[in-house]
Amino acid sequence: MKILGICGSLRVDGNSEWMVRTVLEAAKNVGAQVDIILLKDLNVRYCTGCDACHGNGGNCVLDDNMQRVYPKLLEANIIVVGSPNYFKNVSALTKNFIDRTNAFVRVKPRKLEGKYALGLCVGGEELEDTQHCEDALVRFFRGHKMKILSMVKAKGDEKGSVALNSELEKKLVDIGKKIAEGDFTGLASYR
Repeated sequence: MKILGICGSLRVDGNSEWMVRTVLEAAKNVGAQVDIILLKDLNVRYCTGCDACHGNGGNCVLDDNMQRVYPKLLEANIIVVGSPNYFKNVSALTKNFIDRTNAFVRVKPRKLEGKYALGLCVGGEELEDTQHCEDALVRFFRGHKMKILSMVKAKGDEKGSVALNSELEKKLVDIGKKIAEGDFTGLASYR
């Protein structure tokens, strides 16, 4: 099982990254091949809306670090996206990543269609405000016709605060183990 984690936080070792790494580490411990992409470390330009991907086999023509990300997305069986909740949405880094995958929906079948997805959102607000971050990830996954395994929201504002939530850690570890083993029991329940 190949699991790719995408983290859209600007913080170094922040809460979103901790959530993604916790899932990946648990998956790795039971034999999954895992990789993580920290969007903050990449030079990814904005989608220009040029629509060149329409006639280019669903391939983006912008030459930047996203060209290293595309093959990893295609190789992964499961894609885990983690984002902080910024002003009731995903972070700008995450949104830019989402926009740059637009090329993948320009072909049939869509390039990520049928892959499994897991979304992780964390914010300092109450969970109902973090719901908007979750909604954005759900729209992203559904737009690509991916199979949503689970969506996990957490409350945590200060750096490292989610790592103190033992119930959250247990949930993320359990999800990581299950997805690595291909056991989606109890996960594939997202509406």
